[in-house]
Amino acid sequence: MRLKPNLRFFLIVLVLISISLACGIDIDTGNNGTNPPEQASPTDTSQPPADPGQPDQPQTPTDTSPPPATVPPVPPTDTPCEPDSEFVADLNIPDGTLIAPGATFTKSWRIENDGTCTWDSTYTWEQIDSSGNKLLASVLVMPIASTVAPGGTLEITVTLTLSATATVGERYDAFFQMRSPGGDLFGTHPYARIYAAPHAGVCPVGPSGQSLFINTSEKFCFLYPTGYNAYIGATGSSHVNEPPATQGEQILPSVSITNYGSSGGLGTNAWAASMISSWEAPASPAVVTNTEVGGIHAKSAAGLPGIVTVTSVFLVHDGDGWVFTIQPVYSGMPVRTTTALELWEIVRLSFTFYGP
Repeated sequence: MRLKPNLRFFLIVLVLISISLACGIDIDTGNNGTNPPEQASPTDTSQPPADPGQPDQPQTPTDTSPPPATVPPVPPTDTPCEPDSEFVADLNIPDGTLIAPGATFTKSWRIENDGTCTWDSTYTWEQIDSSGNKLLASVLVMPIASTVAPGGTLEITVTLTLSATATVGERYDAFFQMRSPGGDLFGTHPYARIYAAPHAGVCPVGPSGQSLFINTSEKFCFLYPTGYNAYIGATGSSHVNEPPATQGEQILPSVSITNYGSSGGLGTNAWAASMISSWEAPASPAVVTNTEVGGIHAKSAAGLPGIVTVTSVFLVHDGDGWVFTIQPVYSGMPVRTTTALELWEIVRLSFTFYGP
């Protein structure tokens, strides 16, 4: 059957509308007189076309300011501390104290924590010269008994024993030092420095190159150059002299010390005057001056007769009169005189009575 043209046109339009609805296609069905056809807008050439793949971005001006300053890194807060110690004082047993062989005693020091670590029981106080030493601590490694912050001080006491085989007159040392928890020795190393002798007292400690002589029966001591001969002679007098350079009889620079016994109640000035008057040559009186021996007032007489000219020094101590004889003091032996006077100066300044 043939469709009429109008019906056929209606069916075609209906099919096209159905297809456009199903596919989302906009089908221009022609101007039906109600809406004017769309007009194409002219191309805008004032701005470049936007990138279809990116959203529109505002234009940012170029930054010409200098880069920011570099900030130094902050140091770590866990920097390791540095242990250190400093000697402050001996609290007892001064250097040169006389200790009997076989005796036990205590020695104390004060030291300061001048490092940046806090000391506690993990730090130790140790004797560092114990091997073969005749002066030994009863505890060679001793933990610190209290906590000591940097800047604080610590008092340390150790018990020491001098060997019974120690030689009277010899000096003995015991050195100590702190050890850190890491095992390192650090800081000051205080010491105990004593002489072996059977009596209580203190004798001088000299520099390197000087030795100590102790007369334990008369209870005095003095320093003299190491290598010289120091001894007690047959008469009980103490002597120190330069060692002979050659064999044979010669006049050696020397100092002799003799206890003449009771001064009869006289003091130094009166007793010295009586001794000098009995010794000097009437035609050549001695030249007498004031001096000191170990800080004790004494009288010095130059020009007294002898095998060669000597100088004698007189003093009274604890009721006894003492004479120190220096020889040669003689213009005919200038070199030996200089040596004798240098020896006397060492003896004079260091001489010590350590007991009554």
